[in-house]
Amino acid sequence: MGPRPDPELWSKFDDPVLRLRTALTETYAWARPAAPMMTKIFQDLDALPDFVSQFLAADERLRVAVVRQGSHTPGRGVRRVDAALAHALRLGTWESLCLQGDLTDPEAINIMIGAVLAAIPPKIRTA
Repeated sequence: MGPRPDPELWSKFDDPVLRLRTALTETYAWARPAAPMMTKIFQDLDALPDFVSQFLAADERLRVAVVRQGSHTPGRGVRRVDAALAHALRLGTWESLCLQGDLTDPEAINIMIGAVLAAIPPKIRTA
């Protein structure tokens, strides 16, 4: 298992959909070899020192913020977009779609891009 993808590299993409596609492609490619170990960590999170869950939560917030950057979603829309992005970037989402649902990574990525775009209010999507 290699290192987790670096979210700072995603910020070089101005196109938000390309940024999201890149983030998901790299994250899902990492997920396949990382899943066995990361699943155990998440299962035992309550038994691990607090800094582990704090690190994972901060890491998720950073990844979401980098992928969301440049979006101009006002008010409650930010919460919807952030929730959709966090869900799309989670290992558990990849496991559900690819391991349990037998989808390919590209199929799962397309579904998650659609889910994130659905979280953006139509007025902003078409602007």
